[in-house]
Amino acid sequence: MLGIKFLSALSPGDRVEVYGKRHLLWRGYVETIAPELGIFWIQTDAFERRLLDLDEHNVFRLRPEDT
Repeated sequence: MLGIKFLSALSPGDRVEVYGKRHLLWRGYVETIAPELGIFWIQTDAFERRLLDLDEHNVFRLRPEDT
């Protein structure tokens, strides 16, 4: 897994895992990125749409073999 530090490293369609301080919160696909606002949206595997901020979450891009 590759840790994401900047929104510019994400692209729509990227498969990601989102962690809180200690555990996995969501797994899903990046939908929309709003770098001017510092936020992005994912569609989770549970079909929920989540608005996220890199300052509040640890985000990792999954490699195809990790999915």
